[in-house]
Amino acid sequence: MATVPEIILAMREAAPAGQEDLAGTVISELQSLTQALMSAMPDAEEECRHFASINRRRIAVRDHELQAWLRGKSVLVTGGTGCVGAALMAEIALRGPQRLVSVSRGLTGGWPRIAAAEYLRADITDRTSLAAVLSQVRPDVVFHLAAQRDPGLAEREVQRTVATNVFGTRNVVELCTEFGAADVICASTGKALRPYSREVYTAAKRAAEWILARGATRTNSRLSAVRFTHVVDNSII
Repeated sequence: MATVPEIILAMREAAPAGQEDLAGTVISELQSLTQALMSAMPDAEEECRHFASINRRRIAVRDHELQAWLRGKSVLVTGGTGCVGAALMAEIALRGPQRLVSVSRGLTGGWPRIAAAEYLRADITDRTSLAAVLSQVRPDVVFHLAAQRDPGLAEREVQRTVATNVFGTRNVVELCTEFGAADVICASTGKALRPYSREVYTAAKRAAEWILARGATRTNSRLSAVRFTHVVDNSII
């Protein structure tokens, strides 16, 4: 019987990182390996049940206030094709916005799309293309989720992480206020509780918060940040 490390290695070899779509034969192989992994880990089924219970957790929100805030508004989500972005788009759609738009560089796939929403392509690090989108949409509310969200990858792709999380956020904040967005909400991280860090991901997110705080002193737009702690299959814990 194969050991757990051997099964995980086989999974990685069957589906190397960076693939957006998997062939049916690969999916079947991964399913078989998953069954083997569960057999090799006696506590796997209990862990799966625990994960499923976490996924069903919800927070109490004042739905009538959200409805009043978003109904009839033009709402834009940066990174709306990603994991959390797709879940947020679905929640916003339930609140009756007049227009719902996602803008992303188009690299993320596999998450469900909202039929009534618009999906535009622009990289937040490209100020010109982002300005063109904002000029067209003229959003009332902006949720900024586009980012390098993998702490491990951030350490290997330092330039790209800083460009996206720091300079990209600066572009979003400055252009949103320039085009008259009333509310701009940025996704940060609980790791940003540390004011100074040598970790690229943490430092980049903290710098983005500083940009937001500085922007709040220079505009009539309402700028805010939300610090997530963990994200598990679209469940915020």
